[in-house]
Amino acid sequence: MKNTFILGIEGTAWNLSAAIVTETEIIAEVTETYKHSRGIHPGKQPSIMQSTQPAL
Repeated sequence: MKNTFILGIEGTAWNLSAAIVTETEIIAEVTETYKHSRGIHPGKQPSIMQSTQPAL
């Protein structure tokens, strides 16, 4: 039987999460919270998350 792998990525204005799963198990799951002293503009969130969370 062939395994199906699923990559899930979710980003919000304050959090970034990623997971790799199969139909029966969670292989990896990571969550990082954006640490910023002020709020950010929602339109700038993707580029800010990419520059501040390179591990994901």
